[in-house]
Amino acid sequence: MPTKPHATGKTGTARPRAATPARGGLPRGYGAMRDVPLALDPRIDLTKPIYEQAAALRKAAASKRPGKPR
Repeated sequence: MPTKPHATGKTGTARPRAATPARGGLPRGYGAMRDVPLALDPRIDLTKPIYEQAAALRKAAASKRPGKPR
């Protein structure tokens, strides 16, 4: 492995902390949300820009609500 000079003038092995795999090769955080169901709105098409679709749905829902407009 290549060595990298330190500020002290010594050389050491350049190995980033994240390069070490945790738990036998699995990335950090793997399986963290395994028990949480992912709720997707069936009206949103994942092949199209999601933000524009969500904004349109939010705008349509706001216009249906009675009361003071925002």
